[in-house]
Parts: sequence; C-alpha cells; structure tokens
Amino acid sequence: MAFTVTTRIETSPPNGKERLLAVAFYFGTAPWFRRYCLRRENSYLTHHFHHALAISALLLVILLLQVLIYACSAYLLANYRDMYWSVSVSTLYWLTTDALLNILFLIWIVVWANALVLAGQGSIFEIPVVARLARSKAVVLVSFRVCRPVYLLLIFLIGTAFHAFSLTDKTMHPASAYMLYDDEGHVPHWAFDFAFYRVSRVATAKWGRGSVVVAPISKPALEQAFQHGRFVFVATHGEKGRINTSALSYGPTDAKKAGIGEGLQLVYIASCNSGERSVQWQKALAPAEVVTFERTSYVAEHLRWLWFQGPRRISRLR
Repeated sequence: MAFTVTTRIETSPPNGKERLLAVAFYFGTAPWFRRYCLRRENSYLTHHFHHALAISALLLVILLLQVLIYACSAYLLANYRDMYWSVSVSTLYWLTTDALLNILFLIWIVVWANALVLAGQGSIFEIPVVARLARSKAVVLVSFRVCRPVYLLLIFLIGTAFHAFSLTDKTMHPASAYMLYDDEGHVPHWAFDFAFYRVSRVATAKWGRGSVVVAPISKPALEQAFQHGRFVFVATHGEKGRINTSALSYGPTDAKKAGIGEGLQLVYIASCNSGERSVQWQKALAPAEVVTFERTSYVAEHLRWLWFQGPRRISRLR
C-alpha cells in the first residue's frame, strides 16, 4: 500500500464538504476515508489525511507508554510489594507516572486542537514535528494499519462505558448490588462502572433500575451494603485479613458489629490476603457466601470473574 504525499498547492480554497471531511480525519475516521484523500489533485485532503494519521500515531505512543508504566507498577505491586510502596511515594514515581503522562497528553490535546482549527480554516500549514512524522511513510503506514482496529475498540469501549455509567447510581442508598471501591486518588469512577458492567446488566434486568450502586468505599458504605445488598463486591487493597485503604481499616469484627441483612447472599472481597481471616469473614457475613483470597490477588482475575463468572452467579441469587 503506497501513501503518496503531494506538495502542490490548490488554486482554489477547499469547499465546505472537503473541510468537514478533513476535520473528521482527526476524530479517527482517516483510515476509512483513504480513497477520498489520496488524490493527487487534492493536496488539502492528502495533507490532513497524513497529519491525522501522524497525530494518531503520537496518541498511540502515549497510550502504549501509559500501559507500560501501569503494567510495571502492577508487577511491582504483585511481586515486590515493599519495593512498590517505597517507590510509589517518591517524587520520581509521581513525575514518571502522573506528571509525565499528563503533560504528554496535554501537549497532544493542544496539537490535535490546532490541527482541527487549521483543517476547519482550509489551511495546510505544517505543524512542527507532526509534519515531519506525516512525511514518514513508515509512521503513516503503521498508524493506518493500527488505528483502524484500535479506533473500533475505542468506540466499543466508549459506548460500553456510557451504558455502564447509565446503569449505576453513584450515591449510597438501599440497593441489591454494590461495588465499593478505593480509587487511590487517581482511578476514574467510570473504570469501576465499566468493570461492573456485566453484573450491572444482569442485576438491573433481575431487580430493576436503581438496584446497582457503584460508590467509594467507607465504613458507612460497607455497613449499608451489608445490610441492604444481595451482592457486594469490595474492590480495595487488604492486609492480614482486613480491608485496608488510606482512610479505612475494616475487618470481620467490624462487619459483625454493624449487622448483616437477611438478603445478603454473596460477598466478594478482592483485597489481597483477606482470606487470612476467611473463617471470621464467613461467620460475620453469614449466611452469605464470602469469596476471599489467602494470597496476593490480581486485578485481571477479578475482572475475569466480574465479566464471565459473576453474571451467572448473580442470575442465580434470589
């Protein structure tokens, strides 16, 4: 597949349709409009086609860097917890995980917005760095090949996230299914809505709208969930058989004192090492079934449970 860049300037400015098409390139549509762009007689569309793919390539690099950083963090947390906790409070860790990614994404937003404005104005002004990437056949070809499936996946994920958001309530009230989470100050709420999506669908179909709550964890939230819920999923860290966050330490004794509702049937405590007190948790939350872990637990296994096993389990609850 050949991508030819033309430098010939058009004798007449681009019309409204061409400008709209060029703007659309920057929203991920460029791979699907190739046959409209690579015409030697239209350097304006060709220019923005290549620039859109170059800007998409930059976004893919930033996303890949983010995945790599979080994968390394997850590996350290799972296998070298003491090292993770000592490193995670350092300024260098903050700079490389939060600050660097935020700065790169902010720069990308500025470049992307500038390209949109230029496309809307009918300009073929070359943005520094982006123009150099756009002239690279390798960059454009890789972006073209990769962006199509990635953008389809993103469209699916965004649509699913919006639907997941619409199925859940964000404030505590009597409900049938709860996910109580610790966002650690940086995980967005929609990520937990998305993780709980398939359970939310089954629970909503079974018990109706308003039956699912996804909210930050706290002692009052746990007590209300145990008193009113049928299913409770606790998404936090843990240690020595307790649920631990920066602001909360909660164990079986606390749950027993709070009182358990008659409708509670299944509790999934994702916290690492919560199973060190599995017998106490089972007694405190009886007659509900309690899932705990006597080891380091992993986000991936909890997601698999929520998306594949969890919905079947919820469908069998009363």
